[in-house]
Amino acid sequence: MSTQVYYYLFLILFLVVFIISIIAILKNPFYSNPAKLLWIAVCLFMPFLGSLIYYFYRKG
Repeated sequence: MSTQVYYYLFLILFLVVFIISIIAILKNPFYSNPAKLLWIAVCLFMPFLGSLIYYFYRKG
Protein backbone atom coordinates (compact mmCIF):
# COMPACT_ATOMS: atom_id res chain seq x y z
CA MET A 1 0.00 0.00 0.00
CA SER A 2 1.23 3.44 -0.76
CA THR A 3 1.76 6.20 1.74
CA GLN A 4 -1.19 8.14 0.38
CA VAL A 5 -3.58 5.32 1.30
CA TYR A 6 -2.33 5.38 4.89
CA TYR A 7 -2.75 9.13 4.96
CA TYR A 8 -6.39 8.88 3.89
CA LEU A 9 -7.12 6.07 6.34
CA PHE A 10 -5.65 8.13 9.18
CA LEU A 11 -7.61 11.19 8.07
CA ILE A 12 -10.89 9.24 8.00
CA LEU A 13 -10.19 7.72 11.42
CA PHE A 14 -9.33 11.15 12.81
CA LEU A 15 -12.53 12.72 11.45
CA VAL A 16 -14.70 9.89 12.77
CA VAL A 17 -13.22 10.17 16.27
CA PHE A 18 -13.57 13.96 16.20
CA ILE A 19 -17.20 13.94 15.03
CA ILE A 20 -18.21 11.22 17.49
CA SER A 21 -16.63 13.14 20.38
CA ILE A 22 -18.44 16.38 19.42
CA ILE A 23 -21.76 14.51 19.20
CA ALA A 24 -21.12 12.82 22.56
CA ILE A 25 -20.35 16.18 24.18
CA LEU A 26 -23.53 17.76 22.84
CA LYS A 27 -25.72 14.81 23.91
CA ASN A 28 -24.33 14.56 27.44
CA PRO A 29 -27.11 15.68 29.82
CA PHE A 30 -24.81 16.00 32.85
CA TYR A 31 -22.81 18.95 31.50
CA SER A 32 -24.05 22.52 31.57
CA ASN A 33 -23.88 24.62 28.42
CA PRO A 34 -20.63 26.38 29.47
CA ALA A 35 -19.03 23.02 30.21
CA LYS A 36 -20.11 21.69 26.82
CA LEU A 37 -18.70 24.79 25.17
CA LEU A 38 -15.41 24.32 27.00
CA TRP A 39 -15.13 20.67 25.93
CA ILE A 40 -15.93 21.59 22.33
CA ALA A 41 -13.24 24.31 22.45
CA VAL A 42 -10.73 21.77 23.78
CA CYS A 43 -11.62 19.37 20.99
CA LEU A 44 -11.39 22.10 18.36
CA PHE A 45 -8.01 23.45 19.47
CA MET A 46 -6.48 20.04 20.22
CA PRO A 47 -8.56 17.72 18.06
CA PHE A 48 -7.05 14.28 18.58
CA LEU A 49 -5.69 14.85 22.08
CA GLY A 50 -8.84 16.69 23.19
CA SER A 51 -11.05 13.84 22.02
CA LEU A 52 -8.94 11.28 23.86
CA ILE A 53 -8.91 13.37 27.05
CA TYR A 54 -12.70 13.70 26.88
CA TYR A 55 -13.23 9.95 26.48
CA PHE A 56 -10.94 9.11 29.41
CA TYR A 57 -12.37 11.90 31.58
CA ARG A 58 -16.03 11.10 31.01
CA LYS A 59 -15.57 7.42 31.83
CA GLY A 60 -13.54 8.14 34.97
